[in-house]
Amino acid sequence: MMVEVQSNKIPAILVTDLYYHFCYHPKEGLLGGFDDYIDTAVFLKNQRFNQRGIILDNHLSPEQPQDGGRVAKRLMELSDKTVPCPIGLNYSLKSIDDSARGIKASGADLIENEIRRLGKKDRLALITVGGFTDIAIALNRLKPPRKLPVDVYFAAAFYKKQGVEYNVALDVNGFLSVVRNKAINLIWAPCDVTEMFYDAPQELGASSSPLARYLLDRLFMYRYCKYLNEGKKPNEINWRDVFSKGSWIWSKPLFSIASGKPHIPGKEPFTLEEIPVEFDDEGKFVPEDKQSKNRRAKVVTSIDKEKLSDTLTKTLCD
Repeated sequence: MMVEVQSNKIPAILVTDLYYHFCYHPKEGLLGGFDDYIDTAVFLKNQRFNQRGIILDNHLSPEQPQDGGRVAKRLMELSDKTVPCPIGLNYSLKSIDDSARGIKASGADLIENEIRRLGKKDRLALITVGGFTDIAIALNRLKPPRKLPVDVYFAAAFYKKQGVEYNVALDVNGFLSVVRNKAINLIWAPCDVTEMFYDAPQELGASSSPLARYLLDRLFMYRYCKYLNEGKKPNEINWRDVFSKGSWIWSKPLFSIASGKPHIPGKEPFTLEEIPVEFDDEGKFVPEDKQSKNRRAKVVTSIDKEKLSDTLTKTLCD
């Protein structure tokens, strides 16, 4: 039997909101979503990655502590993959060059150490479907004098829609610190472009995969918590709705791009374009005709939801 050499794989770290899973916050409402489970599972199942860690983004603790590490551990067991899983820093950057000196930051430490240990032919994929704080702090502590072999993939911010997206608003300086850093490459999946409804009960329901069964169980729990959060009492809940509906996801293209997975010409599940990218001081995308800085990034500008859904199902049921 031929064994795949680990060094040929792409070193990758995931930043996710999985730390908060279906809990209620007095100010924020229901925290955590089914998409966090999907993202983590897809990351762990990707055979092209050398998974170096999962950072559990953490912006509301200690006000709302959670145990997302337990969920991550279960997903690792079902994916037959074990990786470090530090909790992210409960902190917002004071300025875009803030490095949080004197503050313990295990998530940022993981990123910094992985960048330092990269081989000559390696490129590190930093994939964030959560916040930007730990990535920003790691890069600010490194203060790279030249271009790094680092690609930051992010599912956040809006491309066509005006406004500040949720994960951007958690730490605007952290977001700007990353997207304005010229020492790294940027790959962006805008939330208003890549938003996709995944019919998980239909797609995963026939699978005997333990991971698929677990994800469906978590989806049902999420939808039940969502009804309760909306003020419905248990005896008022339509259980058919609980068991028959899927959930929104945003970040599927990132994992395909980061893994370098080729697609048959004409059958690509998304469009990827290299375009000028600039964000103002509030974290809003600046339209191309109003941009003043010459920063380019690869941007997902359209998706084929049916094709993405199909590839996602195959990944989770394999």
